[in-house]
Amino acid sequence: MELRGHVGAALADYAPLAFVALWAGSVRLALTGVAVTVALASLPDLDLRVPRLRHRGHVHTVWFGAVVGAACAAGFAGVGEWVLDLSTADLAAFGFVVGATAILAHLAVDALPPMGVAPLSPVVRRRFSLDVVPSADPVANRRLLVAGLVATVATFALGGAVGAVG
Repeated sequence: MELRGHVGAALADYAPLAFVALWAGSVRLALTGVAVTVALASLPDLDLRVPRLRHRGHVHTVWFGAVVGAACAAGFAGVGEWVLDLSTADLAAFGFVVGATAILAHLAVDALPPMGVAPLSPVVRRRFSLDVVPSADPVANRRLLVAGLVATVATFALGGAVGAVG
């Protein structure tokens, strides 16, 4: 899929995490998560720009998602409670889930076209594909983006309302 589709899927997958951050009373954390999610949405496609990486290879696996999650955990924990008003452990956990979720959303979207992905490679080399839409389908990519934007806006509206009540 294209950047639009990946960003939309990542935002839709991030929406429940944003709600948790808002429910906990941290708009800053929720917005930081949005920024990180958007930044990571197409990270696995760096294999299109790095000559030695096979497209939809190592960076299109759950293992890469775990590595990105760990890096985000360190990054979120590194900003410390003095920036985001949560404990270092909570920030690390949140960061891990944000990073891993962004990569897993990318893999899920790349399973829509015929080429599919092998998310468990090299342990399980089987490729998974729903074969429902070509990667470059502008309508599908636009719909994914709109779905992600709607989910994000709805989450912040609902999360703000819940935060105001609590």
